[in-house]
Amino acid sequence: MSANQNQKSRMKHHSTWALAVAGAALVAASQAGAQVAYSPGDLLLNFRNPSATTGNDLEVDVGPVGNLTTEELVPSSLVEGEFGTIGTGVGDVSLGFSAAAAHAAGTDGDLWLTRVDTTPGAQPSVVSGQQTYSSQNPVAIRIGNMGSGYQAGTLVAGYNNATTVPGGLTDSYQTQGQQSSASPGVIDYNGFENVNASKGGNIESVQDGSGNVYEALWEVPSTTTSGGATTGAADTYLGYLTFQPNGEVDFTTSAVPEPSALELLVGTGVGAMALRRKFKFRF
Repeated sequence: MSANQNQKSRMKHHSTWALAVAGAALVAASQAGAQVAYSPGDLLLNFRNPSATTGNDLEVDVGPVGNLTTEELVPSSLVEGEFGTIGTGVGDVSLGFSAAAAHAAGTDGDLWLTRVDTTPGAQPSVVSGQQTYSSQNPVAIRIGNMGSGYQAGTLVAGYNNATTVPGGLTDSYQTQGQQSSASPGVIDYNGFENVNASKGGNIESVQDGSGNVYEALWEVPSTTTSGGATTGAADTYLGYLTFQPNGEVDFTTSAVPEPSALELLVGTGVGAMALRRKFKFRF
């Protein structure tokens, strides 16, 4: 190959590489500005000022609830950037926080809800209250409406999965989650969810800057199908959310039980027997 041909070949490879880099940059830029689309089963993190129920909500879609790992879900800069400093001083705010997900309305009535957690790291002794399909499906409808509110909200600069939603909208968290206009401080999905201590306690917790707030996250299947048949599925504790005084939210998965000594011995024995049979038949 001549020197001229070598030069042309190098220029061709350089142009191809430059076009690839430019294309990747354009894709990244377009993705950074695109809002994450809400889908049934996505976990919505919901923030509001309970003392100003006509104010804006902040909703964060962290994606499918089944994909949660031990991780930071929301940085402090996002929450305090929207509401201001959390605390009890002059000009400070207290913030209500909860998380919720649901399968599509009219399917199985399955929900994921938070409840107050006083023993983070251990499954609460009182489980989240399961109910029939006829009681849980209306909550699924409301969570789906909140997803619509998230989708119609104003994208928060720098975050493609967070929006501000005016509290006066019919699909806002403040509207969908409240019992009624007469009880704006209660989040119980229009009375369809029992927030008594015997049923799991409050769905929403309030952070006033005095310390970490913990909420257990439960998967709550309905106890019956849409046709009324009993399912028998139990609710499941998935882990807990930590709402820090500075606004950061983290998730910690429930601990996976360590295998017992007996289980290890049995497993080792079964493996040894399998190897013995394998080599026995080969010779």
